[in-house]
Amino acid sequence: MKIIIDTSTIISFLLTRGKNNLAEIINQTKQKKIKLITCKETFIELQQSIQKEKIKKNVNYRPLNIARFIAWYKYNSIFISLEKSTNAENSRDMSDNIFIQLALKVNADYLLSGDKDLLVLKKIENTKITTTEKFIKDFEANRTN
Repeated sequence: MKIIIDTSTIISFLLTRGKNNLAEIINQTKQKKIKLITCKETFIELQQSIQKEKIKKNVNYRPLNIARFIAWYKYNSIFISLEKSTNAENSRDMSDNIFIQLALKVNADYLLSGDKDLLVLKKIENTKITTTEKFIKDFEANRTN
């Protein structure tokens, strides 16, 4: 199963010290049941976003833990090149289109987000756009069937 996780969802995970549903997705990645997909552009966005002052001011900002996660994420994600990919302009927020473009290029199963501009789309071709909470419920329901 191929999963793309948007930047704000990862940052939320990091600032809650792993106390959200993304922790279960990471566990499933470690068990090779989920493949995390990213690209240079979204990875750079993550690295830049996590360094913003408003993020660093969060009481749960722990530079060492964040650096460890970023290294883990880089090592355990599949990097895809978007250089020759078609442009996707489906989101109300143009900065989210990179995630849609990536999802279309790899035919991702899911794009996980908390962003209303993405969630309102619900689905782009074969990629379901949903929250981590809804994904975990669906994932667990499919595992027990």
